[in-house]
Amino acid sequence: MAERRRGRSSSHCFSEGRWNLFSGRDYSDLNTIALNRGICSWSQLNGWTQDSYTRLFSIERWLDMTDPTLNLSVGPDTPGNVVTLRPVSPRDEDFLFKVYAGTRQDELAQLPWDDNQRASFLRMQFDAQQQDYKRRFPDAESRLILLNDRPIGGHYVARNESEIRILEIAILPADRKKGVGTRLIRNLLDEAARTHRLVRVYVERFNPSLDLFERLGFARVDDIGSHFLLEWRGPS
Repeated sequence: MAERRRGRSSSHCFSEGRWNLFSGRDYSDLNTIALNRGICSWSQLNGWTQDSYTRLFSIERWLDMTDPTLNLSVGPDTPGNVVTLRPVSPRDEDFLFKVYAGTRQDELAQLPWDDNQRASFLRMQFDAQQQDYKRRFPDAESRLILLNDRPIGGHYVARNESEIRILEIAILPADRKKGVGTRLIRNLLDEAARTHRLVRVYVERFNPSLDLFERLGFARVDDIGSHFLLEWRGPS
């Protein structure tokens, strides 16, 4: 949490699969490096060597996916606050872009860019992220998060026989700190307990959501420098 002062975004967004979008490119180009936010933020670029980028960008993680199971209701619900999930459709792209932009606003506010430059950069990043998810996790389920039938975020989860992998949960800034993210994670933990599976998620080292996952019983099982791999094993 304290590391947020070093320039990390205050977004409650955690995501996997964004650091290998441009494999094979020249990572000495600062603009190319910046496109891969999963590795580091702008504030962390100073002092990194070519070897650092090459080592981290070379990381690949693949999962064999089974057909996803759709959980439409996320509960328990509190009076006046009903959280549900629905499949993403093509008409949701603009909204998901808005959600994505909300996860980057604090980070990009530090840069001397005008609105057009920020919008162009964000659109390029968003499109690359979506293409990467579809390529690497073709059977993952992409859902819209609804609060009282109003879209507030995106939910990306992959499954195989032994594991539930949280790829991304992102919520609009105005709808954070309402317990929605916690409820969604608990719902996945309940599913994992019923089906005897692990839950894993990569979380950026300085992301505030790290504290939330650890409160919910996740443990750090790997450290790749920019991210921790967190794992939940459930009751023994």
